[in-house]
Amino acid sequence: MIRSSGVVLVKNSLYNFVGQIAIMLVAIVSIPVVIHKIGVESFGLLSLIWMVVGYFSILDLGVGQANVKYLSEQISRKEIELANNTLCVSIYLSCVIGFLISIVVFFLKPLFMKLASDISPELQLQLGLSIYWISIAIPFIIVSSAIRAVPMALQRFDIINIIQVLSGLLQWFGFIILAIFFDVGLLGLVIYTVVLRITFAFVTFWIVLKLIPWFSIIKLTDIKSTVYRLLKFGTWITVSQIVSPVTRYLDRVLLVSYHSLELFAFYSVPYEAISRLQVLPASMSTTLFPAFAERESIDEFGRGAIRRLYNRALNFLILAVLPITIILFTFSNDILYVWLGGDFPKMSNSVFKLLTIAWLLQSVCYIPLTVLQAIGKPDIAAKFYLLEIPLYFIVCLILIPKWGIEGAALSTLLRFIIIVAVFLVAAHIDVGSGKKDIINILKILLVNAFFFLILLGSSVFYKDLSLKLLITFLSVIAYSFYAWFYCIGENDREAIKKLKIYDELKK
Repeated sequence: MIRSSGVVLVKNSLYNFVGQIAIMLVAIVSIPVVIHKIGVESFGLLSLIWMVVGYFSILDLGVGQANVKYLSEQISRKEIELANNTLCVSIYLSCVIGFLISIVVFFLKPLFMKLASDISPELQLQLGLSIYWISIAIPFIIVSSAIRAVPMALQRFDIINIIQVLSGLLQWFGFIILAIFFDVGLLGLVIYTVVLRITFAFVTFWIVLKLIPWFSIIKLTDIKSTVYRLLKFGTWITVSQIVSPVTRYLDRVLLVSYHSLELFAFYSVPYEAISRLQVLPASMSTTLFPAFAERESIDEFGRGAIRRLYNRALNFLILAVLPITIILFTFSNDILYVWLGGDFPKMSNSVFKLLTIAWLLQSVCYIPLTVLQAIGKPDIAAKFYLLEIPLYFIVCLILIPKWGIEGAALSTLLRFIIIVAVFLVAAHIDVGSGKKDIINILKILLVNAFFFLILLGSSVFYKDLSLKLLITFLSVIAYSFYAWFYCIGENDREAIKKLKIYDELKK
């Protein structure tokens, strides 16, 4: 039985999107308050600690992602005993991995202290104790990743997002209360975060027990082959997660090396702003991964079901991100003027335009990457990322010293042109696209070409910002109507009409 129907997938993507936006908005409001109370230096250390936790959390050897794939397949085939065994082994394996990572963090304390040797003695003491607390939290964070695979495999993203949003709200509001009313510093905030993470790990486990009453933690069979299967798939995921940040930050590292920090700011600020838009494709891909895996596991559907879902998802994503790209590209100067002012419109305009196109290409990459990983081919992306590093390094060395921030933006754009071409070709070979799918894409590109010409004309011929906003608003309305009736299939329109978010949350 297919759990991930069109209605469910649209609903889950909305859950993911709204959940991430909610947490981001709360963080934006809370960060200035926390910084004001604990100081810039303490908050910088807190951010560093989060970065360390985030990086070590991806070193779970991909067990969490592998668990989602295999549980989706086994539950859809009603192989309950096999699913129970996969979940049990993944939990025990995550405990071992988390414990080993915790030991590594514990013994890396002198290195962290050396990197922060210029801070005050009081903050050094708090940092040292914070590292001990973080080493306690890491095993629970790693195990939580394996446990969350259950609601993901069951397509219960409503539960996942309720947990994440509640955790985010409690964290940020807790920070504000502790900092303002109890004058808590760095160590107190870290302890609070650790206690919160451990608490929600147990809450998630309790919810999983309610979702799958057949679960038994003591029923283990065929441990060796299950561990091998999880690690074989998960290791390639981990390679991608470790290698990808290298290319993600390489342009900025070289930019700082060859140019001033002031010039770097004109690149990093628009880069960080545009990168926040990844929440849209990321919300879709998180939902699609178990859906692709589910269809892969049912022989009666075959690759035809995967192909149809893949092309529908690609259409939806392009329909959503292409007009956003056109708006950002066309009005980049106005956006920078209103948002940042100063020299940013002059210095960052071309960078903003190039990075906007790069964001479009990166967004498109999510769908083919997700389908390749879901059908059991995570090695394709990992091997490409490894090959990409030296090539991207050479491009950056050529363009950044000569053209500065424009060279860095152009390097990023060229990188994603190659990535999207490779991933789309690889996905087409395994999944394929029919004539109808290609026609749908062409229709989307055609209407966006008209959309671009209208906005470009308003940008060139009108200087009044309010008039340009009005034209943009009317163009978006017209685009939405055309997309609804001519770019979205009848089945997908029915799925959207049947969305009943409130009723789902009440369950």
